[in-house]
Amino acid sequence: MQTGSGRGQKPFLAKPNSGPTGRTRPPRLLIFRRPAAVESRSMAWKQAARSIGCAYQSAWHLLSALDLLPSNRGVKDMGQLWTVARTAAAILLLTSLYFVAGKLGLRLAFTNASASTVWPSTGIALAALLLLGYRVWPGIFAGAFLVNLTTTGSLQTTLGIALGNTLEGLTGAYFVNRFAHGRHTFDRASDVFMFAGLAGMVSTAISATCGVISLSLGGYAEWADFRSIWLTWWLGDAGGALLITPVLLLWALNPRVDWPRDQAIEAPLLLLTLVAVGQAVFGGWLSDAMTPYPLAYLCVPVLAWAAFRFGPRETATVSLLLAGLAAWGTLRGHGPFVGHTQDESLILLQTFMVLTAAITLALATIVADRRRAAAMRAQLAAIVESSDDAIISKTLAGNILSWNIAAERIFGYAADEVIGRPAALLIPPDRLNEEPAILRHLTRGERIEHFETVRQRKDGTLLDASLMISPIKDAEGAIIGVSTIVRDISERKRAEKTLEDTNRELVARIQDLEHQSCQIMLLSQLGELLQSCHTIEEVYAIIGTFAPQLFPDEPGFLGIMSESGHLVEAAVTWHSPLASKTDFQLDECWALRQARLHAVGETRAGPFCQHLDRPFPLGYLCVPIMAESETLGLLYVQSNRHAPTRAVRHTDLSDSSTQRMAQAMAQHIALAIANLKLRAVLRAQAIRDPLTGLFNRRYLTELLELELRRAQRSRYSVGVVMLDIDHFKRVNDTFGHQAGDMLLREFAALLNTNCRGGDIVARFGGEEFVLVLPSASLEDAARRAETLRKAAGDLQLVRDHQTLGPVTVSLGVAVFPNHGTTGEALIQAADSALYQAKQRGRNQVVSVESS
Repeated sequence: MQTGSGRGQKPFLAKPNSGPTGRTRPPRLLIFRRPAAVESRSMAWKQAARSIGCAYQSAWHLLSALDLLPSNRGVKDMGQLWTVARTAAAILLLTSLYFVAGKLGLRLAFTNASASTVWPSTGIALAALLLLGYRVWPGIFAGAFLVNLTTTGSLQTTLGIALGNTLEGLTGAYFVNRFAHGRHTFDRASDVFMFAGLAGMVSTAISATCGVISLSLGGYAEWADFRSIWLTWWLGDAGGALLITPVLLLWALNPRVDWPRDQAIEAPLLLLTLVAVGQAVFGGWLSDAMTPYPLAYLCVPVLAWAAFRFGPRETATVSLLLAGLAAWGTLRGHGPFVGHTQDESLILLQTFMVLTAAITLALATIVADRRRAAAMRAQLAAIVESSDDAIISKTLAGNILSWNIAAERIFGYAADEVIGRPAALLIPPDRLNEEPAILRHLTRGERIEHFETVRQRKDGTLLDASLMISPIKDAEGAIIGVSTIVRDISERKRAEKTLEDTNRELVARIQDLEHQSCQIMLLSQLGELLQSCHTIEEVYAIIGTFAPQLFPDEPGFLGIMSESGHLVEAAVTWHSPLASKTDFQLDECWALRQARLHAVGETRAGPFCQHLDRPFPLGYLCVPIMAESETLGLLYVQSNRHAPTRAVRHTDLSDSSTQRMAQAMAQHIALAIANLKLRAVLRAQAIRDPLTGLFNRRYLTELLELELRRAQRSRYSVGVVMLDIDHFKRVNDTFGHQAGDMLLREFAALLNTNCRGGDIVARFGGEEFVLVLPSASLEDAARRAETLRKAAGDLQLVRDHQTLGPVTVSLGVAVFPNHGTTGEALIQAADSALYQAKQRGRNQVVSVESS
């Protein structure tokens, strides 16, 4: 629209404003400033514009109060802009359709120019609101306004009628959305009747009431004709809602024609039959003389055909086509509903068609619902029959009602063998006590899932089963039966058992490996400690510590060979009771006889050793302890009869790994004992004189220094006596060196005999000896020396029947710390005294002070 100056006019609707309460205000209606040429128009146009503005604002506030308006947050992005554009296009399209349908409907207005018994615009408006939402209401208002503006009447009546038509559509859509599942209202028969009552009867009364009142107030209808005009208006809107809305809504929701082959052939036949019946009833094919007869009932089979063979969509379409044929024939004066006037005829026809369409549509919905239910039942039956699980239903009393193919395969019973019989025949006698507990859960409405138990086949064999038990309820929620799904889990149980056995074996192997690893570690520690032992007692102590760890439940002992080499004596024992003697002859043991391991397992195969006590143990090991082909002892280990109750783990003595461990332990012990013996020999060679067995001079020096340090700390004296055999060279020269060696050995034995435990006796060199006397004063040392001198004089030596003559010795005595604080000083002092004794004639004792 252009102004006089050429500038474009502002939009008719301004942007909505927000009121003080936060609610959206209606967009302001801007009254355009008219060019000068238009200013002289009638004041009626200004009054009309003000009326339009008031009506618009009233409608806006009403719809806002009903929350039928979208929130106004502005267009923020292209997506919202596109939504607004689509909504505007939908509103324009709805306006156009409403206008065209309304103009066609008003061509059949006979009682009043604004009231028609055929008003398809109501069906279009209601379908648009259900499909597109409340936001397209301006299209209804604009279409109704334009239809009535171009018809007789004033602007005020036009606004009233348009407002009534808009409220009719919005109210009907709200009722359907609220109480009849909205656009899916034709899926259930109850919703169809709700749609017919609320949208077809109640909401249409709003439009009829507003329209007739507006016409009566505007002077375009007499108040005396109010009822007839209202009825005509109401029936026209109801017919539009019940005939047009289902067709538009159902085809919009499911536009695809996917009839099966038989329906594709049947549909044209239905259409031809519809046309034929329509012409016969309403087209005048039959004689008008038959008009008094109820020919309208001939339409019912055609509608029932559509309802039973097709669906609600096709049934609604057939009803609409039949209504069109009926209206066309009735207006031409044919059919059972022809009255005195055309308006009367259309009212009768519309009443018949509205009721027939509603009932037929409900029937089609029921048929479709049952068809869906039958398909679902067939699908469920197919699922039940194709299931690999047994699906069984039974009464609360326990009698079987249904039995699928999988149940026949699992249990071995045919359906006719078990239906009607108690389900207890599937339960082993020892499992019947499970049923009361299951029934208690079911009576409380609870499901039982994955209940693993045992069931019985027809042949009496048992199977592992997993049950899923559910209560069966009727429409009121009462429990009327039980549904049980039985899954054969025998294979799974066998697999689980195999897996458990494998896991158990694996755990046992791991434990064996851990045990062997622990044994290897203990054997390694045992070997290290045994190699560090200095005495046999330390060896025994270590064996006593480690043997119970290596054999935690098996008693045993370590036997050592006696010096004679014929007797085994137990040195270390562990656990009890022992089934063997602890000291026995060597030939009583097979292991010592054969010089190799001898084992008797729990099978008790093999000869038993003679050193065993009765009753014989379940199994035992005898391992000889040998080094360099020399038998040093015996390692004995036996099974414990009480081991399985005393310990978690029981060692199998017949196992090769156990025997290898025992042999390794015996080798460690043999090596330790052999090393001790070798070490003793080497030590003796290092510190002993090989001829006399006394300490040698080097070791004497070490011992003397050690004793002097102790004496210095403890403040006691130490006596040192040096002895020399008189005329020893003459013995060698007269009797030979062997006689001299015999004299030295005998004299050494004499010294050992006359010494105390703490004294130190050593061969100093040749025929010289040294005696160290701890805690001895000079007088004590001299007295001890004199005793030795006399004892030597009593010594009688005979070789080859020749007496070696009297043995005399000379002795020198010194004392720490009087005569020296070091070993060297003391020996030198004692040697000086010895020299004085020899100078004075030998065979005497001389101390340092006396010298």
